[in-house]
Amino acid sequence: MESRITLKSNLKIIFLCLIITIIFAGGILLAVFVNLLLGIVVASIMAYVIYVIYKYLHELLTNRVITSKEDIRFILPHNEEHIFLWEEITHAGMFKSKKGKETLFIYKEPDDKLMSIGQEFTLFNSLKEIIRKNTNFLKLSRRKTRPLKSV
Repeated sequence: MESRITLKSNLKIIFLCLIITIIFAGGILLAVFVNLLLGIVVASIMAYVIYVIYKYLHELLTNRVITSKEDIRFILPHNEEHIFLWEEITHAGMFKSKKGKETLFIYKEPDDKLMSIGQEFTLFNSLKEIIRKNTNFLKLSRRKTRPLKSV
């Protein structure tokens, strides 16, 4: 099974692109109606910001998690691949934040490799079940802790 982050699974990406487009258009309108130099400067800055964000989003959207009977693979940008055989995984589970966001984690102690899978990935619940089935699954949540001074 293959899971990845898509625009549909993470609507914040679309909202971010919309805001940047509006600001870029505002720079062009500023150039046309108010001050040509100021508008060109604002539009140029926003064009650079759009380029940086596009590069980031491209890398984000190329992340994939592929599961099979033998292993789980993480394909990262620039074709970097991390393979975790099910029997080599020492810790795996789910962490739930204060806001209720779930994140899966997989740790391979001999290589000291930790990978996480956020809710933004497609088929997140299926991934959770596959990891639960193939590992000793832990479910962690935030707890109130004592300040260090009181220990």
